Amino acid sequence: KDHPLDASGWENISFTGRWPIGVVDYASDKTPLKVRLEAYSPFIPLDLEASSLPLTVLEYTVENPSDQAAEITLTGHLNNPAGQFSKREAMRFTEAFAENGITGLLHGLRIPDGTEPAPDDGSMAIAALTSSGAKADTTGQSIRVTTTIPAKGKTTLRFAIAWHFPNLSHKLGLGKVRRHYAAKFPDARAVLHHFAS
Repeated sequence: KDHPLDASGWENISFTGRWPIGVVDYASDKTPLKVRLEAYSPFIPLDLEASSLPLTVLEYTVENPSDQAAEITLTGHLNNPAGQFSKREAMRFTEAFAENGITGLLHGLRIPDGTEPAPDDGSMAIAALTSSGAKADTTGQSIRVTTTIPAKGKTTLRFAIAWHFPNLSHKLGLGKVRRHYAAKFPDARAVLHHFAS
């Protein structure tokens, strides 16, 4: 049975802010399982580069207090937002990748040479930071991971969302200044690989 991770699937949801981590706990009378989400962007004191990655990590810990093993599938969805404001939706692409222990989707634009840059030129990616039981679905724009949680046990599944939109708005009047990560990463998939390594 599906249990969306929102108020429609869980009656008891609580949020605790513990900077730099946000914690969301899910419980419901509909299932014995309990879920905890820990969401954060990397933060390492005194390390500006590592603390400014364009990436958010979503760690889901699923606990099974019952006396029977439970098979679960955790699914993450991400639509392709590239070109949304510059009306370049026709240039969009989505491709799946599975490499170096990461299974994910890359969303982006295929922009012809000579096209004027726009702030929403770029890419986003969602990935499961595992290759075991993970599958990418380009049609549904989703990543899912299937695993079995033993009785009285728990497991943690890690997802990440990365973005790479290097162009600043011309309205800022900064000329051709780009975002700091543009010089280091070619796209959002490269951000994911850098974090996972």
